[in-house]
Amino acid sequence: IRKCVTAGFFSNSAKLGNDGRYYSLRGRHMVKVSASSVLERFGWSSEYIVFGETYDGAKGGIEVRFVSSIEGKWLQEIAPHFFH
Repeated sequence: IRKCVTAGFFSNSAKLGNDGRYYSLRGRHMVKVSASSVLERFGWSSEYIVFGETYDGAKGGIEVRFVSSIEGKWLQEIAPHFFH
């Protein structure tokens, strides 16, 4: 199911940077996972995430919600053209 969601929301994916922050794959914008997200509440992280929605965060910046962890290899399978 998560792979299917990834296919549909490919443009809403982000990668965890070396600084511990997520950056969107399109545009390399820094995004923060919403405090209401399960990933954030339990302190979980994933190298790659996909999100359903962005909004202006209360402290500024872009926050994302409806977040799920995904496998990086799925992105290469779904959209190889993006990585070449």
